[in-house]
This record gives sequence, C-alpha cells and structure tokens, in this order.
Amino acid sequence: GIAGVFVAILLGALFTRQIVAPLGKVTAAAKRVAQGDFGQKVDIGGSGELDELGKSFNSMAATLNRDQQLRRNMVADIAHELRTPLTILQGNVEAMLDGLLPPDKENLTSLHQETLLLTRLVDDLRTLSLAEAGQIKFQSKVTDLKELSSQVIDNFRTQLSARNITVALEAPDNLPEVWVDPERTAQVLRNLLSNAMHYTPEGGSIKVRLNSAADG
Repeated sequence: GIAGVFVAILLGALFTRQIVAPLGKVTAAAKRVAQGDFGQKVDIGGSGELDELGKSFNSMAATLNRDQQLRRNMVADIAHELRTPLTILQGNVEAMLDGLLPPDKENLTSLHQETLLLTRLVDDLRTLSLAEAGQIKFQSKVTDLKELSSQVIDNFRTQLSARNITVALEAPDNLPEVWVDPERTAQVLRNLLSNAMHYTPEGGSIKVRLNSAADG
C-alpha cells in the first residue's frame, strides 16, 4: 500500500509537470508579446488541448507580427508618397521665384493638384487602421491614362530639365479608357517617375510606355 501511494505521488508529479511546463512556456512567451516582441513562438509538442493551445498562440503571435510589419510598411509608403508632391511643389515654387516658370493659371493649377494629393495622403494617415484591413475606398471612374500620364510628367518637367533629363511618353492613339481611381493611379506614376529620376544620371532619358493588354 505504501509503495502504491509513492507510485501515485510520482505519477501525479510527472503528470503535473507535463501540464505546468508547457503552460510556463506560453506564459513567458505571452509576457514578451505584451512587451511588443511579436516574434515569439512556443514549441509544446504532444497532442490534445495543450498542443492546440500552442498552435493557437503561435498563430496569434504570427498575426500580430504581420500586422505590425504591415503598419510599418504603410507608414513608410505614405512617408514616401508625401515626399514626392512636396518635392514637386518645392521645385516649381523655386522655379517661379527664380523667374524660370511663369506663375500662370496652368502652373498654379498643377500646384493645386499637388496640394490636393497631400490632403488625401494626410487623410490616409488618419485611416491607417482601415488600410491595414484593406478597407480603403477607391473613387474609381473612367480615366484616360494617356492624358493622366501626360499631366504627371508635366509636373516633373522643371526638375527633369534642371538635371538635363529627357522624358518621353509612348502610347497608342487607340488606347482605351480604363476604370481606375485617377488620383491613386497618379500616385503610382509619380512614384515611378520619382524613382526613375533619382536613378537616372544627368543627361539621361526616361521613357514611359502605355499599352493595352491586347497589345502585349
């Protein structure tokens, strides 16, 4: 009888340890997650409810880590988006002050469009949580991409001329109109042109080509 009691105590201790040890791992990892370290992962092993607990914790930590990275990328992307129109505004205003660009209605309209873009980007910062959930609304309409691309390129003319960089727009005459958000599409074009201008040496050239899917 005494031997049976000792065996029962020993088995109970082993069984308790099998439960407490995995829970201790989860608790320690949960504390690190609470401190902002979302790269945690626990390896409980075995089967049953404890194994499911470990998998659920790992899935939660991975989701939090992914959301944090998405948030960082979104902030970095918007910061880059803000830099482009600010650069355009600064370059064109300086050109007007130096007398290189006339402050006429056409050029002022172009600057006004850049301020509208800045306003929208600031609004995007306020709705960052919606962006993370993929719920930013697009204001799509039928758009002439050739005309839109031409307007975006014109906004870069002053900066391109200062570096003696030429830019050419190639598009077929029968290019169909598309259903897109023109402002967000313009953002993409601005980013592409800004990057191209940054990596194109002085005296180089940039070519923007538009074509329909049917044309390959």
